[in-house]
Amino acid sequence: DKKLQLLLHDQMRIDFERLGDWRRSFACCLKAIEVMESEGFCVSPVQKASVLQTLGRYYQSFRLPQKAEDCFRASLSVLTGCGDRRAEVCAHNLLGAMLHSQNNPEGMEHLNKSLEIAKELGARGDVVAATGALGHAHLRAEQPAEALVHFVQGLEGGEALPWETQGALQNSICEALLALR
Repeated sequence: DKKLQLLLHDQMRIDFERLGDWRRSFACCLKAIEVMESEGFCVSPVQKASVLQTLGRYYQSFRLPQKAEDCFRASLSVLTGCGDRRAEVCAHNLLGAMLHSQNNPEGMEHLNKSLEIAKELGARGDVVAATGALGHAHLRAEQPAEALVHFVQGLEGGEALPWETQGALQNSICEALLALR
């Protein structure tokens, strides 16, 4: 049964990732994609996008940016119009950050789109993730003043954020301030 195969490969991918066995986790991710793309098999857009995003992250870590970009674009394509706008936020963030790290100006468009959708949804955690991603993109572009604006925006209303998130944003603010010197 293909559905059982997919569940098994996806769960094994997660388990191997938790154990730090990236090679086996990557192999399970490839098998999950293979099952999803087999003829006549239907899975939810969010599930397919999630596996594509994981595969893209692996390709990024293997320093295969074109394969990573292809996975992130496929993920966004699967999600566009499916109705899960929160999942689109994540897809735009991943693609935007990856493209920006390759000095592709399209990266900022995706990061801004991520923030725009997150604000429309009123999803505080997604807004924080999007502003953080924009801030880091500006830092990489040696634009610390713009980065600082985004990091501070992320902290606004921070009492509702987990302390780890508040700490990460505070560290990013310090990094931007140091770059301004």
